[in-house]
Amino acid sequence: MNIPAHIQHSCQQAQSAYFQQQYAWGLQLLQPIAHAYPHWFEVQNLYGALLERTGQYPAAIAAFEAALIQRPDDVGICGNLARCYLQNGDFEQAWQLYQRALSQPINHQPDILKFAGLAASRTEEHDAAIRIWQDYLRLRPYDAQTHYNIAASQQALGDTAAARSAYQKALRLDPRHELAQMNFLFNEHYDSHSSPAAIAALTRDLGRALAQSIQPYTHWLSPCRADKTPLRIGLVSPDLHEHPVGYFLSGLLEHSQPDTLQWLAFSDCQTQQLSPWAQALHSRF
Repeated sequence: MNIPAHIQHSCQQAQSAYFQQQYAWGLQLLQPIAHAYPHWFEVQNLYGALLERTGQYPAAIAAFEAALIQRPDDVGICGNLARCYLQNGDFEQAWQLYQRALSQPINHQPDILKFAGLAASRTEEHDAAIRIWQDYLRLRPYDAQTHYNIAASQQALGDTAAARSAYQKALRLDPRHELAQMNFLFNEHYDSHSSPAAIAALTRDLGRALAQSIQPYTHWLSPCRADKTPLRIGLVSPDLHEHPVGYFLSGLLEHSQPDTLQWLAFSDCQTQQLSPWAQALHSRF
């Protein structure tokens, strides 16, 4: 392909912009070239990467598909395209592409395994996800997020003992991993090895850990009004009934002072017959 020197120079600038995380500038340079040269593999690949970095996933998919047509056996491009489908919410298409990529040697591209496992889990293929993530951990054994992912899939399969072990590995590597802390506690309710006392201790530990990042209000952001009318607080929820949300709200509403706080509720669920408990909850709004 005979490419003018100034075009090649713009491509080099766009690549430099990518590595310097100046994605918008790179796109500005490369967009007209990508449109003018739809069969230029390197340009379409870089164009797709820039679009992905700016969250333009449908356009990135089109660019990576154009690149894949040129090199259908390129594992890297297949992985890039699958990742964009994954981020765009098309989990089935992403999983199919990752299976295609994993049918070939991935060489030094372990992140394909990491995202392939995610695509498998999003399509409820948890056994496949666990196997893929275990392969990834052989290359990067200290990745706390992947241990967490394995635990979540094991929990989804009902294997609470295996999930327990994997959550503990994730937390040893990253003690501040909040999702691992929360889901580990949730899993313990279903694991026969846990006692009520152990679960209570874990709950208190999690409460203290979450409270550390919370800054209490020292003043209200809205200006005080001279007439001292109550602060109106609106809640939107489909769970204003026998649900953890309803249970926690019940105590809060019961002990609120109506002269300082006025609660309003907007229930975004279908109209249903309310139990006496839910009617009592609603009467507090």
